[in-house]
Amino acid sequence: MSRRRLTVTQFLQGAVKAARSAAAPTTSASTERLATCMSCPSIDREHERCLICGCPVRRKVKLHDEACPIGRW
Repeated sequence: MSRRRLTVTQFLQGAVKAARSAAAPTTSASTERLATCMSCPSIDREHERCLICGCPVRRKVKLHDEACPIGRW
């Protein structure tokens, strides 16, 4: 039961982050972050998703309070 709640919680947190990133402007920092992600061996380039954390990188790079899971930015 607690595993189900965690999944719902993670989904809701992801939805909030997606909404925030959609409204966030593209900055030079987010452009640099995206370039770093796209050159990483741990990226699914076809779907622009991090293979470590599963995040959609094009959205994640716009959120200033997010960080790369392996410390690249």
